[in-house]
Amino acid sequence: HSKPRNRPSFRQILLHLDIASADVLGTPQETYFKSQAEWREEVKKHFEKIKSEGTCIHRLDEELIRRRREELRHALDIREHYERKLERANNLYMELSAIMLQLEIREKELIK
Repeated sequence: HSKPRNRPSFRQILLHLDIASADVLGTPQETYFKSQAEWREEVKKHFEKIKSEGTCIHRLDEELIRRRREELRHALDIREHYERKLERANNLYMELSAIMLQLEIREKELIK
């Protein structure tokens, strides 16, 4: 298996997640999940378009076909990678929301 090209480092991903976390945590849950569904649909349509265009590629030489397939595999790897990160961010968001709710309840109990 060859080394992936143009893949972000773990450090870069963490930096992006740190920057994005402020926006994510400030977004209402319903809005966030609606946007997430729209993003997935957009990505799905894009990949379907790429696949449908693949039927016309037979006219191109074999090297170009090989490169296209490699790029598609790479894009799918990146998509899966970011979907795992997105799932982790969602889980962290849910944990944080639960903890924030617990803190609010405790504060109200302490005030009483």
